[in-house]
This record gives sequence, C-alpha cells and structure tokens, in this order.
Amino acid sequence: MIKKYLHKLFVVCLLVFLSGNAIAQGRTISGMVIDETGQPVVGAGVVVKGTTQGVITGMNGEYSIQVPSNATLVFSFVGMGEREVLVGARSRVDVTMSEVVNELSDVVVIGYGTVRKRDLTGAVASVRGNDITAVPTSNPMDAIQGKVAGMDIVQSSGKAGAGVDIRIRGNRSIMGSNDNTDRNKPLFIIDGVGGGSYEDLNPNDIESIEVLKDASSTAIYGSQGANGVVLITTKKGIKGQTRVVYDGYFGVNGLAEYPEPRIGDAYMQLRRDGWRNRNNWAPAASDDQIFTNQSELTAMQNGEWVNWVDQMQRNATQQSHSVSVRSGGEKNQTFMSINYYDEGGTVKYNDAQRITARLNIDQNINKWAKAGMYSQYTYWNINNRSESVLKNALSSRPYGLAYDDDGKINMYPVSGMESSYKTPMLDEYAAQQGISNENNVLRHRLSLSAYAEITPIEGLKLTSNLGTNVSFERTGIYQDSISTDIALTGPNRAEYNTSMGQSLKWENILTFKRTFADIHALTFIGVYSENWSISEAGKMSGKNLLIPTQLYYNMGGLQQTTLVESSSYVKSTMTSFATRVEYGLMDKYLFMASVRWDGASRIPNHWDYFPAASAAWRISDENFMQNVSQVNDLKLRVSYGVTGNSGIDVYGSQSLAGNIVDKFAFGDVGASTYGFGSTIGNNGLRWEKTASVDLGLDVSLFKNRVNLTLDFYNSNTYDVLLKRTAATISGGSGSTVFDTYQNIAKTNNKGVEVTLNTVNVEKAGFRWTSMLTFSKNIEEITELYDGLSQIINSTGNLVVGSPIKSFYGYNKIGIWQESEATLAATYNQKPGDIRVEDKNGDGKIDANDQFVIGSQVPSWIGGFNTTFTYKGFDLTASFVMRWGQMIQAEFLGRYDPEGVNNGPGYLEYWTPETPTNDYPAPGYASTAYLYFNTLQYVDGSYFKFRTLTLGYTLPAKYARQVKLEKLRVYVTGNNLFTKAKSHLIQYYDPERGGSEKTPLSKQFIVGLSLEF
Repeated sequence: MIKKYLHKLFVVCLLVFLSGNAIAQGRTISGMVIDETGQPVVGAGVVVKGTTQGVITGMNGEYSIQVPSNATLVFSFVGMGEREVLVGARSRVDVTMSEVVNELSDVVVIGYGTVRKRDLTGAVASVRGNDITAVPTSNPMDAIQGKVAGMDIVQSSGKAGAGVDIRIRGNRSIMGSNDNTDRNKPLFIIDGVGGGSYEDLNPNDIESIEVLKDASSTAIYGSQGANGVVLITTKKGIKGQTRVVYDGYFGVNGLAEYPEPRIGDAYMQLRRDGWRNRNNWAPAASDDQIFTNQSELTAMQNGEWVNWVDQMQRNATQQSHSVSVRSGGEKNQTFMSINYYDEGGTVKYNDAQRITARLNIDQNINKWAKAGMYSQYTYWNINNRSESVLKNALSSRPYGLAYDDDGKINMYPVSGMESSYKTPMLDEYAAQQGISNENNVLRHRLSLSAYAEITPIEGLKLTSNLGTNVSFERTGIYQDSISTDIALTGPNRAEYNTSMGQSLKWENILTFKRTFADIHALTFIGVYSENWSISEAGKMSGKNLLIPTQLYYNMGGLQQTTLVESSSYVKSTMTSFATRVEYGLMDKYLFMASVRWDGASRIPNHWDYFPAASAAWRISDENFMQNVSQVNDLKLRVSYGVTGNSGIDVYGSQSLAGNIVDKFAFGDVGASTYGFGSTIGNNGLRWEKTASVDLGLDVSLFKNRVNLTLDFYNSNTYDVLLKRTAATISGGSGSTVFDTYQNIAKTNNKGVEVTLNTVNVEKAGFRWTSMLTFSKNIEEITELYDGLSQIINSTGNLVVGSPIKSFYGYNKIGIWQESEATLAATYNQKPGDIRVEDKNGDGKIDANDQFVIGSQVPSWIGGFNTTFTYKGFDLTASFVMRWGQMIQAEFLGRYDPEGVNNGPGYLEYWTPETPTNDYPAPGYASTAYLYFNTLQYVDGSYFKFRTLTLGYTLPAKYARQVKLEKLRVYVTGNNLFTKAKSHLIQYYDPERGGSEKTPLSKQFIVGLSLEF
C-alpha cells in the first residue's frame, strides 16, 4: 500500500518538474500595469492566455512572469477593461488599463440600500467622485451640471458663495415644497440623513452622488420624494493602508459678462435723437439747446466720461485647499478631512470664506456587529454687497470726474449738479471717510449621524441610524446714510437677525437577503422613522444709530421709537413606516414593490400612503441573445409609483392669532388687540400627490464601449396645494386680504431623457471618452379651481395648458416702420412705436390680446463631456445647452427714451435712418410708451463652453523618488464662452436668468493634487 502511494507521489512530482522545466525553457517577461493617470494598478491579474499560469501585480504595479514562445498575456482588474497583449520578441511589456464605462457590477446607492447597476429597475443616475472634482468649485451640485439627464442645474447668482437652482423632471408644485424658499427643490439625503446642506460639503469628500428620478425609486421617501431625491455618500476609511491627499487650487474669478453703458457720442446722440423726435424731426439743433445744464455740457465737451460699470467690477481671487486622510485596519476604518475655501466676488466688498471639517469612523466590533459615526462641521463668513450697485452703475449718467486730483472718489462727479447727480460708488466713498457699510453673514452648521448594525444570522441585518443637523446663523446689516441703498435720502439703519435650526432623525431598518436554488434572489426591507424639526428666529432693526462705528453690535444705541423687534418658533414632526420587496428570477427577471406610510404634523389629515412597483427584463441574458456578441447588456424597465408633498408653511392649515398695531382705549390706558392672521385655517387639507409612470431602456454595446440609457416618463400631480384669496375686508385704515390653502389644482410633466456614454478610441496609451445627456420636459398646469382657465396676479401667472413659471402679457413683434404707417394709425400708433401682436385679430389692442408669451422652463437641456488621456496627460471639456426658455432681462428695460439716464450701449433704437425692430424711437419718457415692459422679455436660449481642464500626472516611478504616490498639476477655465440665441443679450450670460444683479463670472485656476 505504501509503495502504491509513493509511486503516485513520484508521478506527480515528475509532472510538476516537467511542466516547470517546460516553462523554464520560455522567457521571463516583466513590466508595469498602470491606469490612465499613470498610477500603478495593484492586484491586477496577469495570465498566459489559454493556461492557468498567472501572477498578480505588486504594490508598484510591477510583475514578472515566465512565458513560452508566442505567448499572449491577458491583463484584468475589477472595474477595468481586459487587455490582451502578444509578447512577441519583447522582454518587457508595460500596459495601461482603462476603467470600463457603466460597469454592470458597480454598486449603486438607492433608498435604504444598495443594488448592482445591472439589477436596477428604476431610473437612477450615478456620478462618481472623480467626475465631481473634475470641476473646481465649492458646490458639488454645480460640478455635475450637464452630467445627469433630467436634472436641470443653473447657477442662481454670481455672488461669492452663491448656490444653484435644481429641478428634476420639471416643476410639479405651485405652492407646496420640501423647502419653503424653493417650491420644487429635490430632497437631499447625505450619508442616510436628510436635512443637511449640500452647499456645505467639500466636493473632495464625496464618494458618489445618486439621483433618483422615477417614482418607483423615490416613493420609498413618501411625502418628501415628489421632486426627486439626491443621495450623497461621503468617503470612508480603507483597510490595510493609509493615504494622505492634498487637493488645492488658486485662480482668478472675474471677467463677468455685463452690458457696457453708453459712453461719449453714443450717449449724446441718444439725447439728440430724442430732442429731434420731440420736435417732429426738426433739423438738428446745437447741443446747447439740447443739453441745457451748462455744467453737464461742459463735462461732455471736455471729454470727461466715466464707465461706472468698469469702476464697480473687479477681478478677484478664488482658492481652495483640502487635506484628507484615509486609513484603517480590519477593525477600524477612518476618513478625516479639512478644507478651506475662499472666493472673492466680482464687485468690491463681496466675498465668502468656508471652513469644512469631516470625520467618518466605521468600527467592526465583531463578526456580527459594527458601528460608526459620520460628522461634519461647516463655518461660513460671507460679506454681501448691495445688489443695486451694478444696476446703478449701468443707469447712471456717464460723464464727470470719478476721482479728484488726489485719487479720491468725488461724491458729486459734476460741480453744479449736486442735487441731481451723485456718484454710484457711494459705498467706496463712505469707506474713504472711514464709514463701513456692512452686510455680514456668519453661519455655523453641524451634521452628526451614528449607526449601529448587527447581523444575527446570515442574510439578516438590523440597522439603527440617529442623525441630527444643527445650524446657527447671524446676519448683521449696517447702512450709513452714505450708502448705495440709502443714498443720502434718510438716516442710517441697522439690522440684527439670528436664526437657529435643529433636526433629529431616527431610523430603524431591517434588511433580509436570501438566494434560493441559485435562481431566486429575495430582498426585504422594513423601515421605521421618526423626524423632528425646530427652528427659531429673532430680528431687530432700527434707525439713527448714534455711533456709526458700532455697526449692528449695539442695537440699544438706535433711536428707540424706530426700533422693531420680532421673534418666531416653528416645530414640525413626522412618523413613517416603509417596506420594500425586491425579487430576481434567474438574475434576468427583476421585480420591486414598495409602500410608505407618512404621518406629518403640518397636514390636518396626517396619514397617507405612497405605493410603487417596478420590473425589469434583462433581455441580453436570454438564450436567443447569446450569439449576438455586439450586445453586452440589454434591459427593459417599467415602473409606476405615487409620491407626495406636504410642503405648505408650518401651521399653514391653522388660523393663527397675531398682534395688531391698533389699540383699544380704556380711559387713558391703551390696550393691544389680537386677531386672526391673514391665513385662514383649513382642516380638510390633503397631501399633494404625484403619480408617475416610467419606461426605460439600458443598452451596452461593443464590449461596453457604447452605453445608452433611455427613459420616457409621464407624471400627473393632483390635489396640488395652492393658496387662494378667501375674503377681502375693507376698513377705515385700508383693506385686509385673507387667504387659505386648498387642494385645488393639477399639473403634468412628461418627457424623454437620454444618456450616452462612449469609448471612442482606446489604443497605444491613448483614450478618448464622451458623455452626452439630453432631456426634454413638457410641463403644464392641467386644472385650476372653480374651472378657471387662468389666474393672473402680482404673485404669478397660472394658465391652464402652460408651465407654472410663465410670462403673461403682450407679445412684442417689432417696431412700427414707416412703410406700415397707415396700419399703425389704425392702432393709434406711428412709426417708431412698439408693435405688439393683435392676438385675436380684431383690429385693436386690448386685454384680450394678452397671452402666455413664454416660460422660464426650457424646451430641452443638454450636456456634453469629453475626455482625452495620453500617458500622463488628460484633457477634459464640458458643454451645456439650455434651449427654448424665456427670461426677463432686467437690463433691457434700462433704455431711457429721453436719453438722460443711461443703459446698455449696444442696444439699437429706431430712427428713420436706422429702422431697427429692437427698440422704439427716443423722445418720450418710458412711462409714455405703450407696451414698454415688453422690451424685457427675450429668448434666453444659450450654448455654453462650461469647462476646459488640462492636467498632467507624473509617472508613479518618478513620483516615488520624491516620496509621493501621486502628483498631478492642472489648469482649468470655467464659464469660458457663452453664445446666446438672441442678439439682445449678447453681452450677458443668460444662465443668470435675466437678473441685472451679480452677473456670472469666469474662473481661471491652477491646481495641484498630491497623494502620500
């Protein structure tokens, strides 16, 4: 028996020797495996094709392997495309591996869980951390503009530290919201806790952003999910190593696109043409008859011209410095970071500084229990400037001396015109006198969440999360009589506002996962959640501060008779239960169903439920598709769900008592009286709900080099919450309007979304990838209360069949020309007057000719991003398009037909010699012009070259010589070029939406990334 086993052992050893000898007769091949940035790929597999002979790469990405002649090496790594290389006569083979676009095994975060991308049944878009930091900005949502189909992101302001406006699949609510300042803002969940601010996040701390768009994905959030849900996951520690990363940049923020005012002869000619028109086009008179103020005329004749817009604008700096540490072992993983961000605005006295610190800890207690904590503290210090400064600069008279011989600002640019003309640089003049006009915001925010997780048996997990957000904000305002806002028209004033917010969320999640017979995959999730939110605010304001240098720090120093004080307290609560079941059959037939019950304090009918269901068919896994090698993945999705909105004002369903200024007299003693507020309670209010259906298709072709996602959706919102007038009561001191919330409207959104990712070229170390997004959303109001077709008032224009944010009025179609004099006379107009559309064709212009002339909602939006990499170099360009929307361009209304006040210099007005269709003939005050307000409404369509970045990553072997794992330098230009469709806004970035305050600026940045 022993001899038998010894014989077998001898045979085995002989075979091993022979096989080893055969390989030894080959050659030893060595090399390095790196990624597109030149960094080593650690743990990549290197296998001789057709054999099991292989090795893995070491810490430097290097390998060594013995191969026979004519061998082919196969290189593979999770998340990267497989590479095959014929060795030939070489002794060294270096390989660059690239990430696979839309890797189906990627894990995507969804509501209360995760799922493989291949198993998604809903419309979910994912953006990874590298794509977020590709755009150097303080705001992570600004960084993903144009990268998520169906997500419309625009910059809300050019002020330092300003945020963005976000819409997912259009506007649904008219009054209801998750945030009372933004009626259709999506819900943000940061590390599983809602209520935090994405504006506080350091983009370098973010691991991924998931955008849940369809109702089957968002219904698990019930009454908060109607406007879409954005899940932000921050970075965690990593096992087995410590990484220290520095990311920083410094650059210039400025070169804002803003209309230049009329200067020199252009300004004078407008006044001359206006005089000529007022005198029935009499021969041109001498300037002393037109410019009757001698001081004014002298300044013009002396060539004393001032471009006040240039005087107000500046090029400021922008910088960010971030340091993070990721480390961990088998038991404990930690991520910590600190970031300093500083941005100067394009006008003086506007800047913002932010400090962010984060600590994330995950602790493995034993095999079945773990716990962790995620925390962030953010400090903001923002100095705002009066938003009237550029408006004043554009409209101010452009002549005189801005500075005296000593270089100091002249209060009155023209001597002798003190009563009618003062410098628009009043804040700067005040600073010369030692007077500080301030509008300062200090903001502190703390986000803290902790979790405990146990797995008592395989497949069963119990998680408890407790999260809180605490914020404190102070706004201090001091405006001297010498300031832009007061402008010598009254005494100084001070204001001191404070607010504090607290939110607490406790969630308990049960997750059960089990696979049966290798063909059935079942996941069950149960959720119990409690939410509390409290906010407090106080305000004090007054006039005539005795010692101006005290600013807003001594409110007791104000004139007591002018002092106004107020305070408020608001609390809301919500209790929720939710459950979701996911089922997969043979990994190709996928189903999901969920339901959530919410009970909210702000809705009288507290409780309601929100169901959803979805299914997906992985067609590419069917037998009949196995020979279609060009198709790597093909999946059809369908979903339906109901989401809600409870976003009326807290206590908006109740009739509240408030203090009334009038008093009753009891003899010689006055007594305050109290009465109901202006909002009447309504105990019959229901949840606002949105029912949505989505049909989607996911396609991956040609070894995942072409990836297409296509979605069609239709959303109906009903029981829309709307505040309407209930009664108007007139009295001796005026009228009081009472209103009330009711469920009295319906809206609809339907559209299509396309996302196309492609690997266009990949060979010899060169890679070119692209991403195209396209979204078209059709939004309309489908029903209003009492059968009304429209509600037109000062608070908004609501018209059935049109979007919520629409412009209603007369439609300007041009300027009456001399050849149209006879027709113009029938409308009591003449050549040079504004011509509007006779909508009903009855030969007269009256209120019946007003209609919806446009909307702020674009017909479609698009984004295009492309990246080229070659060895250590990378070049990325991004473009965005927003087409078909109308904007109210306020600066277009700065045209003064009398030519006294100034306006944009490029605007063309009508004369017999220059018969334009842009602006009417000068000569009369704007109030005398019919339809003058139509001049502000213009097509706001635009195409923008958003970002261009050129970077270089030092090869790893050179980086290690200076004790680094990675070194990358880059230069970035942001907001580089904008092309507007309308020539009327050619010197303005229409993404700003038409506001003449704080225009958007350009940024030019130099950045550095180091990894130790």
